[in-house]
Order: sequence, then C-alpha cells, then structure tokens
Amino acid sequence: MKNSSSPKIIADYMNIVGEGPIWHALDKLLYWVDIVRSQIFWYNPINHSHGLFFQGSENIGGLTIQEEGIILFMEEGRIGILKNGKDLSIISDRISTEKGKVQRCSSRSCRTSFVGTMALNSSGNTEPPGTLYSFD
Repeated sequence: MKNSSSPKIIADYMNIVGEGPIWHALDKLLYWVDIVRSQIFWYNPINHSHGLFFQGSENIGGLTIQEEGIILFMEEGRIGILKNGKDLSIISDRISTEKGKVQRCSSRSCRTSFVGTMALNSSGNTEPPGTLYSFD
C-alpha cells in the first residue's frame, strides 16, 4: 500500500512524554497529556487551533472523559476529577500503595477505565515495574 501523505506537525509543545490522545465528542477536541510536565493539551481539527488546557502539580499518566468531568490518573495512584479545566478534586487514593509509579490509562464507553502503572525509576526496584487495574 502506497502512503500518499506524510505526517505533519500540528502542535509542537516539545512534550517530554506526550501520551494518550483522546477525542472528546461533545467538545469536538482532541486532548493529550505530557506525563512528566503534568500538562493537558487540546487540539481543534476544524480550525487547527490548540493550547494548554490544564497545568497540574504531579505527573498525569492519562485521562478519560466522563459525564462528571475529565478523570485524571496521576502519580502515586491518585485519581482526580477535573471540571471546567481548572477545578481538580481528588476522588480516590485507591492505588496509593504504588509509590513511585505513574498511571497510564484507556477507557471504554461503558464507564470502565483501565489503568496501568509504570515505574518512574526502576533501578534497584524489587517489585514488578507495573500493574493493570480497572476503575469504574
């Protein structure tokens, strides 16, 4: 199969670890995170505008979009809900035993999110570097 187009840069924020692009059907925007810089960005494919949506204070491994707001999966197992792009509330310390790990996620339409953790620094670590969880 011949590729007729080349990839092009649409938003160059020099992300350290740009991950988890996810489409928000109501906003008609694409969101993604820079895990290490604790940032969430947005992109509008209609007018090609983009920008910083949220600046956090700890690593953000991923996000899912729910009716209540944007669910963030963060460092050390914390789970937060972000409303209006600025009001962040921690809703769970459910995976708090995972010290030193960042969560990465995927979601399904039935409101279950799958969250995987990854070690920030695996040197000298005797535990496995990651675990998979589900969150309803």
